[in-house]
Order: sequence, then structure tokens, then C-alpha cells
Amino acid sequence: MALVLDPTSGGAAANSYCTVAEAQDYFDSRSAGAVVDAWDAADPSQAALLVMATRLLDLCLAPGRKKLMRPAPPAAAYYRTAPTWTGIVATAVQRLLVPR
Repeated sequence: MALVLDPTSGGAAANSYCTVAEAQDYFDSRSAGAVVDAWDAADPSQAALLVMATRLLDLCLAPGRKKLMRPAPPAAAYYRTAPTWTGIVATAVQRLLVPR
């Protein structure tokens, strides 16, 4: 079964922040390099890469996430609240953390 990319802003089934065409435009506007070449070579799996990137953004910037900080002894370890998206979600049914 093929992956269905749903970049609907605020959608209940959204799984990406952009379309493959938008990502292609982004990479086309950048100078040629290893990242652009890797994106072009990943043609059959570009949708899956966008879904994974979206998951990583939401995971890294999820509200309430804490990071354990371990300074050198004799200082004690402590938790720091990680950066997060600002504001509140725009709709009650949206699947992703943005729009806000």
C-alpha cells in the first residue's frame, strides 16, 4: 500500500507540513550539493521522508518535553524544559502541532 501524503493545515489526518512539490521547489532553489543530490535520488521515498521529518519536528518540539542535563561533577544533574512551539493548537481535531 502506497503512503498517502496529507499536508492539510490543521487536518485531522495530516501527516506532513508540506507537499513533495513544495519540498522539491525548496531544494531546487538551493545550490547543488550532497543534500540536494540525496533528495533527488530518493524520488520513490520522498513522501516517506517528509512524513518522518514532520514526526521529528513534532517530537523535538512537543510541549512539556524535558531534557536531562548532566553537568560535570560535583554539580548535580537537572532537567531543562526543551524549546516548544508557541501558542495553542488552532483546532481541536488537528493531528500535528502546527498550525498555532
